[in-house]
Amino acid sequence: MKVVAKLWSCLLVLSVLAACGEIDLRRPRTPDPGPPEQVSGSPGRVAPNLRIPPGQLPPLGQCRIWKPGVPAGQQAKSANCDLLAARVPPGAWLIARPQAQPGRVLVEVYDAARDGVVSRRAAFDAASGELIEGTGLDE
Repeated sequence: MKVVAKLWSCLLVLSVLAACGEIDLRRPRTPDPGPPEQVSGSPGRVAPNLRIPPGQLPPLGQCRIWKPGVPAGQQAKSANCDLLAARVPPGAWLIARPQAQPGRVLVEVYDAARDGVVSRRAAFDAASGELIEGTGLDE
């Protein structure tokens, strides 16, 4: 009788664990480390200073609002710069690809505490993501 009670107890515990979600014992869960750093000039990799995948940059002549910490696939679509400039939320970046400067990506960092205030500006090389002018985005 004790053996049957222990067996039922084990089945109950396993049922509770199964109901709580899938358990994968083969490999431990580790937090996502974020985007990898690139060696300068590596095509298709994340830019070292800009940290935005090259395929996520806006097309020439357009802008994109970028929210740091939000996955690339969940960022807003590119649009007209004049329209987006008035809609940048605090703490976000306005990424611009000027038609007159096709090799550059211009970034305006909007202050997290003051709505509509640009706290930093920087220019990056569109191909490599390296900082050309201004201060880095982490400074």
